[in-house]
Amino acid sequence: MLILIAVFLKAADSIILKDKIISLKCTGIAFIGSGITVDDAKSFAVNDAKRNALEQVGTYLESSMEMKDYMVTKDEIKTYTAGVIKTEILSSENKVIEGTFAIEVKINAVIDTDFLKERLTQIQNDSQLKKMFEEQKKLNDKLTKEINDLKNKKTGYVEKSKNLAKSLEAGDSFDMGFRAQESGNYEEALKLYTKALQLDPRIAQIYNNRGLVHYFLKDFAKAESNFDKAIELDPKLCMAYNNKAIIYYERRLFEQAIKYFNMVIQLDPKLEQPYYNRGFAYYKLNQTENCINDLKTYLKMAGNKYGDESRITKFIKDNEKKVEPAKTTPESDLISVPNLINIDPETAKKKIKSSGLVLGLTKSVTDEDKAFNRVIGQSLKKGEKVKKGSVIDITVNEEAAAGW
Repeated sequence: MLILIAVFLKAADSIILKDKIISLKCTGIAFIGSGITVDDAKSFAVNDAKRNALEQVGTYLESSMEMKDYMVTKDEIKTYTAGVIKTEILSSENKVIEGTFAIEVKINAVIDTDFLKERLTQIQNDSQLKKMFEEQKKLNDKLTKEINDLKNKKTGYVEKSKNLAKSLEAGDSFDMGFRAQESGNYEEALKLYTKALQLDPRIAQIYNNRGLVHYFLKDFAKAESNFDKAIELDPKLCMAYNNKAIIYYERRLFEQAIKYFNMVIQLDPKLEQPYYNRGFAYYKLNQTENCINDLKTYLKMAGNKYGDESRITKFIKDNEKKVEPAKTTPESDLISVPNLINIDPETAKKKIKSSGLVLGLTKSVTDEDKAFNRVIGQSLKKGEKVKKGSVIDITVNEEAAAGW
């Protein structure tokens, strides 16, 4: 079986630990005015209170004897606790702070430490789950920064405020959807993920997770469509490439699967599972040497973390004797890499195809000193001799999109 990848200071009044349940009250503040409505400000204040709660819990648990065995830092605790914390709004009050109208929200935050420890154990044993939570934290950090930047925004204040409030609500639905997905309640997870995307259709991680649920329900067409949308929104979301590769593997399109596993490894070479996945895709193509090399890399990185070391070691030993000495590729089977620099992306794609190469990852950057809608980088050098079918990545200079 291949491995899928599934993706958020003010002092608390006090922290209470009872029956392994942490409970604390925290305050969050957001300013009102210049187009920020009371409802939007309340959403921002709740987000502020949640982050304050995570800060306090991170400090508390970092020194807790219960967490010593997990060797996690305060920042890591904050990352993995975000999806575990449950909050209840206790009060909401309008105030004047430093001469500015504001709303102050008090929440009660509750965390089940047994559930948190179970989550930490899962993360220690699954680097891709860890990657998902890190992606969610980056998303929440981005939203928080945009909220804090609102006070410096001169135009588009009202629309920006409303969109950010919707994004925070989408994040809440995303968290609830993941909890439903974890419990196997896939229909509920689909409803929550779809609700989140209706609120904010720009969050790549939600499309990735919704694609996973469709995969678990054996609806591969919808799964692939969601993975494609996730990649479109975030070309660096390696989880979506891995999951799209597995769809190709399931359809016995092993060469395409390898192409996408290559992208995962390029984006994050520290993930061990893609080496395992790609190794068995190579095996299906009778490329035994490549398979064994990938599985050895996988074991070097993972050890027995997944309890499969002895099985993989035996598989390698049984198949090493089948490996034939490497053959030198005849000069007649090699092709010369074309120059793609300074041509538009569509022309570059046609040139790649006609030359016998395969387009891999297309990276988008913005460099105002260079012409837009032009290729400014290629992974294989011009004139380099490579095998037909080799993958080449390109970097395209695109004009920055207008903010919303």
